[in-house]
Amino acid sequence: MALPKDHRIVELDKKIEEVRKQYDLYLSGLRKTEPASMLADVEVSILRATRQMAGSSTVVQFQIRALAHRFRSLQAQIKRFLDRRDTYIKSKLEESFSADVEEIGQTIFVDRAVTENPALIHSKIRSLIRSAGNGPNVYPDEIANILIAKAQKV
Repeated sequence: MALPKDHRIVELDKKIEEVRKQYDLYLSGLRKTEPASMLADVEVSILRATRQMAGSSTVVQFQIRALAHRFRSLQAQIKRFLDRRDTYIKSKLEESFSADVEEIGQTIFVDRAVTENPALIHSKIRSLIRSAGNGPNVYPDEIANILIAKAQKV
């Protein structure tokens, strides 16, 4: 006879499966927005469960660890798919705009949605600078304001 599962295990299993389904929909194009918030919620739930498993039985500890490993595997798989898709899109953009743009990484395309909501460009510039490493005398807000001003002139 199988042991009954802990309610935390069942809940985490359902959450992980739901995240997998939502990312399948997102990557297939049926869902418009990335379910990153769901992914973060599940990650917090798993961290909480692993911290609270100290007094649990060995079976429950094993099941929580197995779910945590399954979730980490799902995260890695999602990251690989998103990276491949970004690389594919970047290569297609480079093919399309190779005559006009020397290096696609130096070009930022700004549309009306960005000029109407400057917080988007500010956050994008901050993330680009953060990923490149903060250099001396780099002010992301000034760069964003310059880009927004140029975009509004067009």
